[in-house]
Amino acid sequence: MNFNNKIVSAFCITATIAVTTNAEFTGSVFMDIKVIKAVDDFGAEDFNGTVVDLWAESDDSDDVLLNVHDFNDINLGLTYYQCSTSVSWLPGNLGGIFETQALLYADSYVSIGGYNGGLQPNNNGIGLDPSFGGSEAAGPQANAGWYNGNPSNISGLVELTEHTTTGLGVFIGRFSIQGSDLDMAGGTGVLTYNQGSGTPGYQIDFTIVVDSPVDTDGDGIPDNKDACPNDPDNDIDYDGVCGDVDAFPNDNNEWADSDEDGIGDNQDNYFENYTHFACCVTSSCFVGTDVQCTAVGGTWIIENESCDDYDCVAPPETCDADLDGDGEVKVADLLLLIGAWGVCP
Repeated sequence: MNFNNKIVSAFCITATIAVTTNAEFTGSVFMDIKVIKAVDDFGAEDFNGTVVDLWAESDDSDDVLLNVHDFNDINLGLTYYQCSTSVSWLPGNLGGIFETQALLYADSYVSIGGYNGGLQPNNNGIGLDPSFGGSEAAGPQANAGWYNGNPSNISGLVELTEHTTTGLGVFIGRFSIQGSDLDMAGGTGVLTYNQGSGTPGYQIDFTIVVDSPVDTDGDGIPDNKDACPNDPDNDIDYDGVCGDVDAFPNDNNEWADSDEDGIGDNQDNYFENYTHFACCVTSSCFVGTDVQCTAVGGTWIIENESCDDYDCVAPPETCDADLDGDGEVKVADLLLLIGAWGVCP
């Protein structure tokens, strides 16, 4: 299961922010929220929780984000998840044995661009303001900030993304916790951006505001984005079948019990040894196994799993004198009889 992370679901939520007069960032920030289960290189569960990717939306592909500052998280004091192979708020994918599922998909870090397809990159020149609290802080401290420390690398250039309504945005960080109770609505801060070296800079204040969508199973994922909308455990046994329709929700080798005998289909070989198809006995039909059908002299119709899909037709009645089997007794039958006249062999 290495590097085949189970992403039960992902979705986008609009967060409205205030806009300055000259701003070409639209005044919206989006959260891409995912519930992720990740294992280490030995198959043991390493992370099972909620991951929030933050995006700043723009309507101009020339915009370049420079920094985020005066960020005040409503979860001040919360300890965010940090992967054991990269305990830092700076991007730190060293590759090799350090590159685990949890590092790639769940580790908390901040950035100015550099989404890298959702996989955490190595350090891309990001720096932290002193107010952040240090690279190993439990979470951003009051009035925290981070910035692109390498101006020649325009990592904050707006990119195409499916996570904003305009299709343009800049990734600004990943925040994750074990479990499903993560709400960042109400956080505030400031974005600084321009359109490249030598162009005027602008700032925009933002406040994250999120309206809670319908979430039937209470797992933090809206129903319309939840692969398992009625399963709060989101397929806990990793077999690809949601728990609410899984006959064996805690067994990843079984998910169905077609003959309702309490034994999973894979274990009792239901489909191999007990396959049920239509069986015709004259003009009648029942659904059964090949053994049951043969026992009553029937014909097993292996292409049809239901009698509704097949019409059983009784064979025509025959008489002993109809020697050629054409349904009539006539001269041809008499000639056959005369031709066979004599001593039986």
